[in-house]
Amino acid sequence: AASALYQAAILPIYCAAKYAVIGLVRSLGAELKKENIRVNAILPGAVPTNIGLPPRLVKQGITPTLSDDKITKPEHILVAIQELLDDPKAFGETVEVSAAKRYRRKQHDYPDANM
Repeated sequence: AASALYQAAILPIYCAAKYAVIGLVRSLGAELKKENIRVNAILPGAVPTNIGLPPRLVKQGITPTLSDDKITKPEHILVAIQELLDDPKAFGETVEVSAAKRYRRKQHDYPDANM
């Protein structure tokens, strides 16, 4: 989920789990590239699910209100998957999908040779 890229004070455990997935995908992607095994991640934006809102928001009467053009639909995710399948150089890639838009999110540069 795109929660791996952005902070969300109301969902800290959820975000932490998603951050971990990016680290796993990038690490495995680099290592398994030697064996020509591709590991990549799709990071969908707002997708209607049955997960529900955090109880704190429900108590405040907050409900999700996104217009249809802001929703990430299954067909948007399929396009991103196909993009990765069609790219023979895609190892450890993370693709954010926000509605119909796709963004390859690169790893930060290492600050120095020690890292």
